[in-house]
Amino acid sequence: MSKEAQNILKVLESETTLRYRIIPVEDDDGVNCILVNNRLIFQQNRAAVKFTALQPNGLELWTVDVSDLLKAGAPLARHCLLIREMKSPKDFFS
Repeated sequence: MSKEAQNILKVLESETTLRYRIIPVEDDDGVNCILVNNRLIFQQNRAAVKFTALQPNGLELWTVDVSDLLKAGAPLARHCLLIREMKSPKDFFS
């Protein structure tokens, strides 16, 4: 795990009030994923094996071809975004 990844993990552990399951991977670019309404969406060319540990929590694993998005460069390709399901538009502000 790179120094940058270790620092991010320390910040998450010290500042978050939520519990996260950490899935360690060797490649810092190997976790390009988005969680949207219990659907974990990740690159088609990545192995889904590392994400199968999350399936008992009710997550669906979806793969997508993101080759066009990756052409935009590393800033778009290196982030993980967690989005919770909203029951109504007013939940956006809560």
